[in-house]
Amino acid sequence: TSSSSSSYVETVIFMVSLTGFMEMNWYKNQDNYFLNSLKLFQRYCNDPRFYHSKFVLLLNKMDVLQKKIADKHEYLQQVMTINAELDNPIDFEDHWDWIDLVQAMFRLQHRNRMVFSYSFSATDPSKVRSILREIEDITLQTNVP
Repeated sequence: TSSSSSSYVETVIFMVSLTGFMEMNWYKNQDNYFLNSLKLFQRYCNDPRFYHSKFVLLLNKMDVLQKKIADKHEYLQQVMTINAELDNPIDFEDHWDWIDLVQAMFRLQHRNRMVFSYSFSATDPSKVRSILREIEDITLQTNVP
């Protein structure tokens, strides 16, 4: 199909589970949901149809991530073990460090693109409403890359 320069997607909203790296798709050879999300996000970032689009990354399930950190979930322990061997280990006991890591992984998929990122729990309606208002503002602004 052909597309004109005046018809493009204004904003791409991409939602990811903060606990996706702990979740496997058993129907598809145990694919990791988080890695699949990263690949899909990269595909969207590099798709010419979205060259002028704004990207909003919604990181959902913050409440679940906090609980899994407190419970010292098995997958988190594996990442913490690898992290401890690095020169500059991250304090993964703090959920904000996990969120920073996830944001960085997604932003690295297209370094030249500005990605607006929000972490939240979908069970918090006031936070969801606040984020939706901000997304509306981002979409309506013409000078945002």
